[in-house]
Amino acid sequence: MFSFLISKIGQGKVNLLSAVFVLGASTLVNFLLTPFFLEHVGIEGLGTIRIALSIPLYIGLISLALMASFSRFLVININSNNIDEANKVFNTSIALVSSFFIIVIPLSVLLLYSFDVSNKHLYTCMVIYSFITCLSVSFTLPAYAINKQQIYNINKFITLLFQTLFILILFQINADVFYIGISFIIGSIVSLIYSINSFNAFSNGLKLKISYVSKRNILDIYHMSKWVSVESLGIFFLLTIDLILIKHFLSLKEAGEYSILIQVIVAFITIAKTVGGVYAPKILASYANKNPEKIQYLASNSIVFIGLILTIPVSAVVSNTEYILSIWLNYENKVINELLFYGLILLPILLSTSSFPYIFSAYLKVKQPALSTVVIGTLHLITVIILSLFYDFGVWAFLFSLIFFLFVKNIIFTVSYFSIISKRSMTPFLLCFAFISSCLLISISASNLVQGLILNNEALILVASLVISTITASLFYFIYIKKISFYNSSKEKIIPSEL
Repeated sequence: MFSFLISKIGQGKVNLLSAVFVLGASTLVNFLLTPFFLEHVGIEGLGTIRIALSIPLYIGLISLALMASFSRFLVININSNNIDEANKVFNTSIALVSSFFIIVIPLSVLLLYSFDVSNKHLYTCMVIYSFITCLSVSFTLPAYAINKQQIYNINKFITLLFQTLFILILFQINADVFYIGISFIIGSIVSLIYSINSFNAFSNGLKLKISYVSKRNILDIYHMSKWVSVESLGIFFLLTIDLILIKHFLSLKEAGEYSILIQVIVAFITIAKTVGGVYAPKILASYANKNPEKIQYLASNSIVFIGLILTIPVSAVVSNTEYILSIWLNYENKVINELLFYGLILLPILLSTSSFPYIFSAYLKVKQPALSTVVIGTLHLITVIILSLFYDFGVWAFLFSLIFFLFVKNIIFTVSYFSIISKRSMTPFLLCFAFISSCLLISISASNLVQGLILNNEALILVASLVISTITASLFYFIYIKKISFYNSSKEKIIPSEL
């Protein structure tokens, strides 16, 4: 099926469509499972499930850093036709993932059973699930290296499908949260079987052989992954810790209101990272082929494409916050309406550089971005603490500090740092940001105009806003591709379908 799609619409579009499909399926399942869990295990059981689901996220601070390092070295070596070195990277990655969890799993079990912790079996299952998932993803990296991202996305969908299916089946037997851990393990095992099968199909000369494990590759991966982990810590300071501070300095009610905004922001961050990830193999391959002009084009194109994609939902949401809140939460609140408007309106610009971490990874320049993220996250932390202690700004102190430091990190630092390491001008990127801003302004203005023409039909206004923003973003991207592309190499011309 994918061979037919690829022949018709191109590999880049298949990558994007498969990523969007899995993202949409995951969001829908999470949305539907929440009332299901609430009905079967109650509010306390739901809390237990959320804690258990956070375990893979915390382990992921390290495991995702390892995976980012593996993919970087593997993609570059495969695209450079250095199969011997690629074999060393692949086998070293399998060995490192296995070694990491050989330490983590017994240690986690020991800690869980040494203290009076309820639902020990569930938490143990989630640690095991994290290991199998990382191993499964490792086997999809050869396909990822040759830009077959649908293999990775199918792997994620299989995990989601089987874990959801077994949750529904096992809960019919007994509504016990332990069965969630069992379901997650079953889903990860099925996806591991699929990923091993895909490895056999897309191995590109790679072999699973312990003699390929290399001490030098271990050191290379360690030096890169430690800075990716440090960057994850900075992101934790910048986003995750705010709710804890709001609860401490303000109130649980205000923390709840702000959590709605954070949930929406995280959803848009996920969209931006998903779209940005589509560019990753091309960026790494361009670096391997020593083609800086193509990297420059991909960087500019990703800014515009991600920004315009985000403009579509952001324009609709900020123009219809009251109606969206009423149908989503059946809840009306002026503060949340204002938080959503001011918190989302700049996101298409602030998140448009989501592909740049892959560029820094390609150049092996991850130390400075990681340190800058920690510094910026710490400054945000200090700022909101000072404003909360000495001024009465409420949750607005947290919101405006977040927006300011996201701007510093994602726009000022990211673009400046790319300009330094690539020795290229920042001007094309500034024009890209202006381009996105124009599209956003037109989309929101047109949506507000429609509100004045269509009265007493909020559903129709929302649909009209989505249609207007989609048409506007499509026109702007068409204009960009045809008239304002910043890639002017006489040696090679990239067309959008190649992405």
